[in-house]
Amino acid sequence: METNNYQFTQVPTNLFILLDNNCRSMLFTLIQLSSFYADEEGWFFRTWEDLGAEANLSLNLCMATIQTLFNEKLIEARPVGFGKGKKPNYYKVNFANFEKYEETSIEDAIKNPDIKIRTVDYKGSNFKLNLVREVVNETVNNVVKKLVKSENNIDNINNIDNAKNVKNKENTSFEEKEINNCNTPNTYKDLMEHFLKEMEKRCKDKTVEELNEIQEALKAELNEFKHIPNYKNVFPYFIKPSIEKKKEKLLDEIFDESEIFATA
Repeated sequence: METNNYQFTQVPTNLFILLDNNCRSMLFTLIQLSSFYADEEGWFFRTWEDLGAEANLSLNLCMATIQTLFNEKLIEARPVGFGKGKKPNYYKVNFANFEKYEETSIEDAIKNPDIKIRTVDYKGSNFKLNLVREVVNETVNNVVKKLVKSENNIDNINNIDNAKNVKNKENTSFEEKEINNCNTPNTYKDLMEHFLKEMEKRCKDKTVEELNEIQEALKAELNEFKHIPNYKNVFPYFIKPSIEKKKEKLLDEIFDESEIFATA
């Protein structure tokens, strides 16, 4: 076989046939950039301006195609800024999700309009860029309630009351007595309420960058509560989703519609 002496980018044929021209251009650009710049976890960054130049798309179409690819779970994205400034967004191509499109024949991909992947309608007033994954089928509050219920279940061996009953009350250590007698949260529910108050206090009137710092600080502070069973679950199921929602709301407020809905 003849060896190629030029650079080329490997792309999934079936998927590319299914994509419209705009999404195809954007996904090709992201795949090519990923091959050069992605870190060990697959993430790389680009500004909107640079991404538009490399994909040969306007700012509006950049946002619309990124939203489309995100909706189809072909990429992940971490938004930092929405305007025409120099702040980058972080991207990751979900290469593993390409495989399911191999089940479609090339002929169907070409001829069947019902399976085509089209750019979202970005010209209507209802379009809003949203690059935050929601908890599947459950709100954060429902997840929290289920976790608290599980922790407090009398049949749960990790229930703090059951854990205490395993030991003879007369042999309770001095350290445990100190924990029970101070204001430190002693149960999973107490811990949730503690961090809810901390977030309400610390997150008010903060920037996205400051919220990121607060999120990491709260994650580190969780280590102070190792005496509570499954204390680590508070971060992924409560702290992180709650702060992500605050960041999303903040980004919506600074969203400049005059830039976003300019004519493509």
